[in-house]
Amino acid sequence: MKVYILPTFAVLAILVIAPIGVLVYGSFYSAAPGDLGYYTLDNYQETLVPKTLAFSSNSVLFGLGTAALAVSGGAFLAFVAERTTAPLRKFIYVFVIAIFLSPPYAYAIAWMFLLGPHIGLINQVLEALSLPTTSIHNMAGLILVSGFYNLPLAFLPLAAAFRRMDTSLEEAARTSGSRGRQIIYRVTLPLMRPALLSTSVLLFVISLSEIAIPFIIGRQAGIHVFTTKIYQLIAIYPAQYGIGSALSVVLLVGVLALVIFHQRLLKKSERFVTISGKSFKPGRYNLGAWTYPISAATILFIFFASFLPNFAIIFGSFLKYLSWTKATELLTLTNFGEALATPMLQRAFTNSALLAVIGPTVTTLFVFFVMYLSIRTKVRGKGFLEVLAMAPLGIPSLVLALALLWVFLSFPLGIYGTIWILLVAYVINYMPFAARSMSGGFYQIHQDLEDSSRMSGSSIMGTVVRIVFPLMKPSFAAAWIIVSLLMMREL
Repeated sequence: MKVYILPTFAVLAILVIAPIGVLVYGSFYSAAPGDLGYYTLDNYQETLVPKTLAFSSNSVLFGLGTAALAVSGGAFLAFVAERTTAPLRKFIYVFVIAIFLSPPYAYAIAWMFLLGPHIGLINQVLEALSLPTTSIHNMAGLILVSGFYNLPLAFLPLAAAFRRMDTSLEEAARTSGSRGRQIIYRVTLPLMRPALLSTSVLLFVISLSEIAIPFIIGRQAGIHVFTTKIYQLIAIYPAQYGIGSALSVVLLVGVLALVIFHQRLLKKSERFVTISGKSFKPGRYNLGAWTYPISAATILFIFFASFLPNFAIIFGSFLKYLSWTKATELLTLTNFGEALATPMLQRAFTNSALLAVIGPTVTTLFVFFVMYLSIRTKVRGKGFLEVLAMAPLGIPSLVLALALLWVFLSFPLGIYGTIWILLVAYVINYMPFAARSMSGGFYQIHQDLEDSSRMSGSSIMGTVVRIVFPLMKPSFAAAWIIVSLLMMREL
């Protein structure tokens, strides 16, 4: 497999190491890249202040809360959709994916429209009922909005993992006298550990790199996290590129440490194998008396995470300005007329549709190959491939864009100023999402299947195409959908 490792590493080096190198270079430079300056350590000294500790702790708390809410909610909905006989399970996919149809800025504004201290619909209902009101502009509000918004990133890979699970293990536990709740805690959840761990790491790191929701929700409360501070440093005059780059490097180091820790935890992955050479058919739990309580909990969760904010976005698009009390007087269609009259709308739609198809396909195919080499082979240094694939997650999108700008200005390749530079940027930015979505699937496939194929005379690529890829289709599809949705909300 060495013949595949070196070219793959070379491609990753071009995509990842080059912009990271520019970022590290900028963190030791006194001016913006390309401007006259000198090398210095002052940028890092500026990060060693009490304020840095404050927004660092905010970032960790925000990340833990977001991951806990998104993963617990995603695991619950995935279990109901894939492993139970709940009557509304077929609609869960529709409402969960609908969350990601809106950009994060619009989703955050929708929650301000619902839980704002003065204009919030929920607060107005609470006031009418003589109940205490609340506000979205605090750490709990940040975690609530971010956890709900990132729910699809937890739901899709966990649903794929539940779908792949061999239920013969649960049947064996049931035959031994275990009951439904005991089987879930002692068999189902332990088998889901790789997927749950991968998804938790993914959501925690995503929240560390999130900027839209903390900027919209946290700004009014004076709550800063790493990304909003970096944005403040490089986007507000006078721009302090060096300090912003230094903070980005600190964030990147933390992310890479999490990835290495995650790899060590999953080193003995054969304990979690659920797909072997034996055929199986995924089964479902008959909820019995729990049908209505679980269905009610599912509806309630989907109502607040998906239906309510999407309703606020759609309804708000028909208003001249946001106001529930004067909503009937403010209804108008002029917003849509002005949007459709924008000259560049048709071209923008074409570019968005093209990138939303090509981008996820290129990203998931490349990441599938990277993760296979990293997880399924025994070549020395293979783990570094996954670390490189995850590295862009530690760089805020704004900083990554700036780094890529200077890379392509320094090494003109003919794509600067075209749609293809966006494709390169999106592939780099969303590789980590595809990697985390597919890693749990690789850990669930037994090595014996590939060994049997190789012993039967199949080549490495033949084994990947005929054995591994068909078994990885649920995870591959989940990764493609996730990357496509992420790209669509940016385009």
